[in-house]
Amino acid sequence: MKGVVLAGGLGTRLYPLTQVTNKHLLPVYDKPMILYALDILKRSGVTEIMVVCGREHAGHFMNFLGSGKEFGVKLSYALQDKNNGGISDALLYAEDFAPEPIINCPNPAVEYQHVAAAAAGDVIVSGNENDPTDKYHSMIEIKHASGLITGYIHVANINVKVGQHVEQGAILGNPSCEFPPGGEAKGVHLHFFVLDQNKRAIPITGFTLSGWQIQEGTAGNTGIMTKAGIQDRTANLGRCGPSEASIRRCGGIRMISNYRKHLLLRTKATWPSFSTATATG
Repeated sequence: MKGVVLAGGLGTRLYPLTQVTNKHLLPVYDKPMILYALDILKRSGVTEIMVVCGREHAGHFMNFLGSGKEFGVKLSYALQDKNNGGISDALLYAEDFAPEPIINCPNPAVEYQHVAAAAAGDVIVSGNENDPTDKYHSMIEIKHASGLITGYIHVANINVKVGQHVEQGAILGNPSCEFPPGGEAKGVHLHFFVLDQNKRAIPITGFTLSGWQIQEGTAGNTGIMTKAGIQDRTANLGRCGPSEASIRRCGGIRMISNYRKHLLLRTKATWPSFSTATATG
């Protein structure tokens, strides 16, 4: 279990004390107020904690609390861009910190998440959802103006047809346990891969997806994705793409982790940006 401590705000009602530091660092009896929150969480068994704070005194928190080791916890920090967004805005900064629930198969499609088209293009493959023997079952492929093809596997409730033009961010369906013949799905997720004009799997080195720089891994048959100092692998070991060739070359992303789930899975109408300008193949 993880915990979040909201330590933002300007503390205007405590001026002039809060002109010096954040109100959560002011002493209450014999220690700064924030230590009471950390102590309660620790005694409740929560030792992995994110502190969400404003930019004005972010350095004060980090200098005082550090990694949290001194207080028996492990701390992460999120910097709130604005201090007038309230609690709901502050909690958004902890979205990636929250553990992703693992939904094992068999299970119905996750209808609160939507698979989004990475970029505008024409649908060239739309699997027959009612026929599990269809070689494209649960698959969608979209051809883009650049000639590249993006593909999606494990999609249910498919709502696009071959020949249909879709815009970036268009809803294609929902992540699920469905898979094409010869495949498998141990948990609800989505696979994303890229093909060249001849439908050969290509590496995704140099691609940018939702601000993440995608690079091939140097070991473990998984790629690396980085953004603002955060790093994650693109897939579980050996689970990179739609074929053996693409697995070896890491031609895909398995979306299930906290970071990867946001690449092409959306719970609201905010959609990814996709760039192949530096891609080769």
